[in-house]
Amino acid sequence: MDQELRKIHKQLLLIVVGSFALIPFFGYGIAAYFGMVSLSQLLAWPVGPTLLLIYSGLLLWMIRHFHRLLLPVIKQQKPI
Repeated sequence: MDQELRKIHKQLLLIVVGSFALIPFFGYGIAAYFGMVSLSQLLAWPVGPTLLLIYSGLLLWMIRHFHRLLLPVIKQQKPI
């Protein structure tokens, strides 16, 4: 039972973080396609590193959050 829960936990974490990680790329890609923002503006000095820092922080927080969210469920299931 413990292995199954760990497998589900790993899959859920991968799906959630992966889908959350792709959303900004699609959003900025669509904005660039419609001319709302240019790629050079996104990669410029104050904007590019700031977006990357915020994006990385959100991903790290999300990984930590979902890991801590499901860890008690996995630890609770001990083999008899």
